[in-house]
Amino acid sequence: MPGSGTLSLDPGTYRMVTLSVPAGLGGLPDAGTTAGITPELALSFDAKASITPFSLSELTEETLSAASVYTATLLPATSLLSLRVSGLPDEHSAKFTLLGMYASVGLDGTYAGSLDYPVSASGETVCFPTPGAATLSYSVDGGEPRSLPIGRALEASNRLTLELAWGEERQEIVIRQTTVTDWIPGNGGGEAGSAE
Repeated sequence: MPGSGTLSLDPGTYRMVTLSVPAGLGGLPDAGTTAGITPELALSFDAKASITPFSLSELTEETLSAASVYTATLLPATSLLSLRVSGLPDEHSAKFTLLGMYASVGLDGTYAGSLDYPVSASGETVCFPTPGAATLSYSVDGGEPRSLPIGRALEASNRLTLELAWGEERQEIVIRQTTVTDWIPGNGGGEAGSAE
């Protein structure tokens, strides 16, 4: 049901979930259609779309009477990865990819799939969480990709900030500091998707 408003249902028991739907989020049927909707329905972003923040409530079973009110608490289904590289000479450029992050999330909140996703070399990138400790791949000046284990998982509603440094002697990028903080989309960093 796009937007806010009321929904008339006969008294009974229903499975309810609420989510924001930013541009590029695929997997949902057309408005007003329920065919094919299951708790495991995979929500992912179109291949040409950047991942943007979106939120999902816990899938609950609600028993409704004629006067019932359903209230949902939406929580971020995405996370934010922030990179800051220091010491890289101006004549060099670096490209980064987050390896093996989840590719989709179900209406039941279960993540699935695997996707290698490009991230900003000097800024913030909205991502899906990772199934375990995250790993970056990077290349300098288009050279051979190198692996950079982060040692921490990227989790929904978290901002993972990596302070990276260029080591001139070994010609490599190293992690100087890793910080994890809470992140609420629209409250600094990333761009909020429009809710429908």
